[in-house]
Amino acid sequence: MVLARLRPHLTNSANFSKRQSAYRQGHSTQTALVDVLESVYTAADNKEVTVLIGLDLSAAFDTVCHSTLTAAENRVWRVGDRHIMDPVVFARSDAVR
Repeated sequence: MVLARLRPHLTNSANFSKRQSAYRQGHSTQTALVDVLESVYTAADNKEVTVLIGLDLSAAFDTVCHSTLTAAENRVWRVGDRHIMDPVVFARSDAVR
C-alpha cells in the first residue's frame, strides 16, 4: 500500500529523472544500457565528441559500518515510537533463494 501511493508521487516529481531506470516498471539495467548506447551512437553520428565514464559502485558499501548505518536509518524513518517501514518489512512473504 505504501509503495502504491509513493511510486506515482516519486515518478511524477521533477526530481525523478526520465533517464533513471532503477525502481521503474519496465526498466532494467538492459534498458539503461540500450539508452546509453543509443545516446553514444547518436552523438557519434552527429560528429559530436563523446566520453563515457563507467563507475562500479558494487563494493561501495562494503566499507560502511552497518551498525552506524542502521542507527542512522532508525533516526530517519522513526515517527514517535513507530518505525515508518515496519508494516512493509514485516508484511513481506517473498524470499530470495
